[in-house]
Amino acid sequence: MILLAQDEALDVLESRGGGPKLLRVISVFWEMQLIVCRQSNYHGDPFRPGRGTIQGGIFSPTFFNLVIDKVVRHW
Repeated sequence: MILLAQDEALDVLESRGGGPKLLRVISVFWEMQLIVCRQSNYHGDPFRPGRGTIQGGIFSPTFFNLVIDKVVRHW
């Protein structure tokens, strides 16, 4: 399930010329990602994130900039 913020990011990307294949790849990437929390040498159980993009993800800075640009233009 893609949450509202991710839907909004995909809408912004589409309005900037992102094609349907790119949007689908990113959507599937978000739907399928798993996160494992780690502290020292201890690892938690894998889980699906509820929102946002992963830290260090290749899409994270791009989507941050796209959404912030939309917010600034709205103001």
